[in-house]
Amino acid sequence: SVFESEIVYLAMHLNGKKSYDYRLIDNHDKNIKIDYIINKMLLKIQQMYGLNFFDDNILILSLKAHLYPFLKRIEYGLELRNPLTLDIKTNITFSYEVALCALTVINEEYKKFITDDEIGYFALHFSLAINRLNTTKDKKNILIVCSTGVGSAQFLKENFLNYFSDKVSGILTISLNKFDRYNIEDFDLILSTVSIPRKVSVPIIYVNTFLEESTLKKIHNFFEENVDLTKYFSKELFFENIESNSKEEVLSYLCKEIIEKKNLTPDFYKSVLKRERMSPTSFGNLIAIPHPEKLLSEETFVAVGILNKPIQWGNNKVQVVFLVSIENTKVHDIQVFYQKVSKFLINKAKVKTLIKERSFDLLLDLLKSE
Repeated sequence: SVFESEIVYLAMHLNGKKSYDYRLIDNHDKNIKIDYIINKMLLKIQQMYGLNFFDDNILILSLKAHLYPFLKRIEYGLELRNPLTLDIKTNITFSYEVALCALTVINEEYKKFITDDEIGYFALHFSLAINRLNTTKDKKNILIVCSTGVGSAQFLKENFLNYFSDKVSGILTISLNKFDRYNIEDFDLILSTVSIPRKVSVPIIYVNTFLEESTLKKIHNFFEENVDLTKYFSKELFFENIESNSKEEVLSYLCKEIIEKKNLTPDFYKSVLKRERMSPTSFGNLIAIPHPEKLLSEETFVAVGILNKPIQWGNNKVQVVFLVSIENTKVHDIQVFYQKVSKFLINKAKVKTLIKERSFDLLLDLLKSE
């Protein structure tokens, strides 16, 4: 009967939404399959982004608890709505990309299409994991160099720790005459009250015993990894009047220019289309950030296309396209890049100004002010 079919449908939904403690799952084969999927996911992420989550037991347990009901949903063809999907794609873009990379495993294993809403839920797990990874990784070893005064060196150390203790894993104070006794490569930053007589590869910030406002700003910038976005943009890949009616036309045009100017193979275009089929890269605010599904170029660059009129791109209208390619040797920079670029792209006033003025120099000014 209709009533019975509704009960079955409701039961399927409840089964697909139920939160599981994976330890209580009595299906041995299911547990083995989930462990296999998680291992394959983490391996893909490590290969693509250089992120090692294999020791993150919090993430692994979270994924186990999430995967059981998720696999039930895709088995039944159910979709779980996520009211935060657009916010997740816009504000933690890199985590969304990591989740998408992980979920290609599901596509391979089950031949199922994964919705943006489901990807968004997984992105939250990976966002927390990335934060845990960065909290450990971003702590720095600091070397403080003073002329001879032990007292002033200690005062500088305490003053420095007063501002940046949460960012430091180790700190050492030495006099200049002992500088050559240490392996300078062991340190991430040198603070010195005296001139260092030889060239070193480690960044040096010259300071007074009392940390002045300008000095504090330099140290803050060091820890914040202020990436200059403008270096990734070029006049030759800035197209201000694209006449197009579809995203396929736009991507074909931009990729053709990129392949020619950056001496890349046609695989670049195929990879961009493959990524787009997984999940549309439109983010609201008339913006899309397409990119290849693999790291294919030896340098990071962004091709910018401004359309004469907005076009439909997934669920959103798009008029500005930032086609991004990240170099395959510096995966760490991807996180910082996405944080900076997505912050710019959600700024309605800046995007509106760019569409109105359509100037490359203006684009650089807008990026610098971010």
